[in-house]
This record gives sequence, C-alpha cells and structure tokens, in this order.
Amino acid sequence: MTDLKPWQHQQPDEGRAHFLNRLMHSCYRCGHRENDLGALAKHEDRCADDDTKIGCSA
Repeated sequence: MTDLKPWQHQQPDEGRAHFLNRLMHSCYRCGHRENDLGALAKHEDRCADDDTKIGCSA
C-alpha cells in the first residue's frame, strides 16, 4: 500500500479503532476531517483530486 497519502497511514501511537474512525471521517483527497458524514460527503464532492486543493474549502 504505497499509494496512500500521509494522513491515510496509522500513526504509531494510534489504536486500530481510532485509526479506522479517523479514516472514515477524513476526506480521501486532502485529509480534511468532519464528524458529520453528510458534511464530509459534500466536502469530498467539492474537493479537487490533486495537491493544489483547488476547489477544496478545507
């Protein structure tokens, strides 16, 4: 799994459950976090799929 973004990796001090919860609530394109999954889905729709984050309001 070398194509993962830095925020998609489990941190050394992070438990598995916390890691999976963080991933579930993070934008897969930019790493922006939202507690509300509906808000996250809207964010991901707006977020650009590149490193410039053009269109991303994070």
